[in-house]
Amino acid sequence: MFTTRVWFACVALVLATGLTDVARGANPTVCTGGNYDPPNNGGNTDFSCSVSGNSGAINGMTLTSNVRHSFSPCINEHTFRLFSPLGSEHLVGTRNGVQTTATINTFNGQSSNGAWILRVSDSNGNDACNDTVNSWQLNFTLAGTPDPSVVFVETAVTENLGPALRVQVLTEGGAATTGSRSVGIALDLDNPGTADSGSDFSISTSTLQIPAGTAGGQMFVIGQVLDDAALERAETVRLKFANPSGVIVSTATHQITVNDDESGSISFISPGSTAEETAATPHPLPISLVPSSSDGAATLGLFLSGTIARISGTATQGAYNVACPNQDWSFYDDPITFNPSNNFFLGTGQASYTPRIRICNDGAGDPNESIVFQASVGGLPANVSIFGTHAVVISEALLFRNGFE
Repeated sequence: MFTTRVWFACVALVLATGLTDVARGANPTVCTGGNYDPPNNGGNTDFSCSVSGNSGAINGMTLTSNVRHSFSPCINEHTFRLFSPLGSEHLVGTRNGVQTTATINTFNGQSSNGAWILRVSDSNGNDACNDTVNSWQLNFTLAGTPDPSVVFVETAVTENLGPALRVQVLTEGGAATTGSRSVGIALDLDNPGTADSGSDFSISTSTLQIPAGTAGGQMFVIGQVLDDAALERAETVRLKFANPSGVIVSTATHQITVNDDESGSISFISPGSTAEETAATPHPLPISLVPSSSDGAATLGLFLSGTIARISGTATQGAYNVACPNQDWSFYDDPITFNPSNNFFLGTGQASYTPRIRICNDGAGDPNESIVFQASVGGLPANVSIFGTHAVVISEALLFRNGFE
């Protein structure tokens, strides 16, 4: 009888922790083997081995396997694969031969605990290879327990909920921390965001102390969002970790969006008006921004600019800022506001604004004519709505009403 022994050596994994690795396996996990003769053309025989009680991720391991083949053709007949408890796979040997020593990186960073599978597969047919895995054993090198990480929890909050700003401690496997640790909490002074410290939010601690025995996943309150009655755009708070001691932190700035709970509506003050064709003054189209709040009387804490535009009507629009002959109305450079007369501005300290149009006496005996206007705001905040139209009826000059109507 021809007999050969095949030795498998399995692998190395890397988990960067900055701590000393812990060598395991002075008493390696010895696994039970047995006879195998997988069904031909794709059949499998599995050998299972349970590992428990280890802490830390795999940072190197070896698989030692003593396999006896019944006769030489069987060496090329079977494929050997090792599966981790997570189901990752590494090819240990192939039907074209076997690896006596193999360096494997497939299982880097995984836990060693759980059921490991050594699978023998038969990819050929019509054989009589009744072979044996005499024994197999697993030796692990486990990474030292890494320092806990701390992360900011909130990314977006709503003002009226009065939410806390929190930091969470994350540890490997949820294990409790060893030794006291700390990290500073600071505003990003280079780009602090649009929310104001002291009126929109507050930070309650500049240094977070994490005592020994803190459970993985525990959260610590480091600040608070402050509610007010001002109608505002969504604002941002930008925080950073500083001076970490015994913790892993991201150096990137963390941004929290604070959504306002107040709302506002923009509309024309009235749905319509009448303008005399002979009127010597510009015709007003007043528009307003009305805030509302569940916190009491709302105030305006934002600034918006918009325009009004004709959307329909029978009156003829003249060229911008051109004198009146041969037209019914036009926009113009408003000498009162020093702005284009179709613009409006609403917000802090200004709840209403009056765009204007110039009504012209075109010298024609037309019936009464109309113009319908609509307002729009570019970049309208989500908590502000705009609705409604304003219709202007131009009443023909008295001369033509008496003569033609």
